Amino acid sequence: MAKYFCVTLSIRKGNIQGLDSLRESLKNALMNNEAIYIYRGVQSKKVYIGQTKHFLTRNKEHFSGNEKKFNKANFNKVIVLFSAYFNGSALDDVENQLITFFTADNPGTQKQSVQFNSDDVINLTNGNSITEYRGRERISTEVVLPFWENELFPNGWVNTPTIEKLRTQELVKYSPIKSLTKQQNDLIDEVIDNQNQNLRA
Repeated sequence: MAKYFCVTLSIRKGNIQGLDSLRESLKNALMNNEAIYIYRGVQSKKVYIGQTKHFLTRNKEHFSGNEKKFNKANFNKVIVLFSAYFNGSALDDVENQLITFFTADNPGTQKQSVQFNSDDVINLTNGNSITEYRGRERISTEVVLPFWENELFPNGWVNTPTIEKLRTQELVKYSPIKSLTKQQNDLIDEVIDNQNQNLRA
């Protein structure tokens, strides 16, 4: 049984359309609840996946003019995902999983410039590093899987109908994105930043 709630909203020039007509409980959730969100520009063919504890505030930050990628993306839709299971570690994990799955959903994937149904995922990172946490499997089976299969796929946000099909693809099967620790991420960053140095101890 699914343990989440989601809402799809229209956006025009960074402003959420019909916000005043939403139920108070939904407006409160958008203001105060931990959430995963996915922006999509139908015409610009751009996608951005993020997480927040205050979606309405975060939306204003994204569209303040300071984030060049948002200035160019012309997002006109956002789907916001809520779950009682969400906390800091769970948000990191779900964001990470969705970035990985959106990447795998496109057969012509390239790192950092990902095609998704001809849409570019414009995240500059693959999400925050994640640590093991209690309830991780439950979040995967009761939130991520039904969200993908019952919301994203039927509404045309993704191409692949099931996560199981994605999991069999090489990108997801062997992806370090979903399992690196903070220490491993730091080590990779150090190697990338110091490519011309011998880093042996």
